[in-house]
Amino acid sequence: MIPQQSRARRTFTIWAVPLIALLVANWRSLREGLRYLWQMLMWQPEKRCAIVPGGPFGICYDLVRAGNAVRYQLIIDTLQRLGLDTVAIPVPNEPLPDVLVRLQQEGSYTLFIAHYDKSRETPTYQAASDNTAAVSVLLTVARELAAQKSNRAVALLFTAAEERGLKSAHSFLAWAKEHDLSIAEVVNLDMLGRGRLALRPCALPGFYFWLPVLGEMVYDGRRLRQGQSYQLPDAGLVRRLTALMRDEIVVYRRFTVYSDANVFQEAGIPTVTISSDNMYYLDLVWERDADRIELLDERNLRLACQLLVGFAKA
Repeated sequence: MIPQQSRARRTFTIWAVPLIALLVANWRSLREGLRYLWQMLMWQPEKRCAIVPGGPFGICYDLVRAGNAVRYQLIIDTLQRLGLDTVAIPVPNEPLPDVLVRLQQEGSYTLFIAHYDKSRETPTYQAASDNTAAVSVLLTVARELAAQKSNRAVALLFTAAEERGLKSAHSFLAWAKEHDLSIAEVVNLDMLGRGRLALRPCALPGFYFWLPVLGEMVYDGRRLRQGQSYQLPDAGLVRRLTALMRDEIVVYRRFTVYSDANVFQEAGIPTVTISSDNMYYLDLVWERDADRIELLDERNLRLACQLLVGFAKA
């Protein structure tokens, strides 16, 4: 007869070992998931610094009211007022082009990217975080770098069809190859708006975790599906960015993003995507009518602008 104490120890071992293994395999997911829960509990939508209409990011108010064609024209008008030359790069089977601005005419470029297209052009959808905020940041960066020369070759790219299967990024890479434009690295801006900044991997979008037998799974707030393997952002690029604003940047590994950056990463170019670090906020607004300018916090946009300008001048 097995002693009661031995039976209890054996039962504990049977359950504890796989549980510990599961926790170890999901340690990073658990850590980032707890951060998400904390953000959910602490969420206070009214606690923000509103976008100042006449301030550096005031163009957000015009952009959120506009359809994609008007958004394109607002970008062109703003850049031309700064005295910058723009290149319209056609996207096959799309009505609007990408917009490229080279702040220096030579070199292997550090490319800052933001897509300007909305996923839908309905009266109730503003696309404030996706991706109006980032467009306004890139326009402010253009103003800053036009006034003070950067220490590296920098180019800005506003893409026209990110929401339609990343078509703009694919067509731009083909155009860059055809025109011998060398890209050293890519910093993509997508889903800014609250809290600090986050550096995120490129993969299927969502939150990754591991399950026995099933392997990697990803949940994007809408559906659960089998995850695909992915690489982390270029380590050297991450180190250089975090060194500039260490206390204001969170590095995520299990909250992934699907954006123009995926295309450049797959092409072997050092790439990273910068978003808001508040994943609960992003989950609330992603492709929803709730994605409104009233929720944007100007402090987050200032951080993104400060990071890009500092990186260009480093």
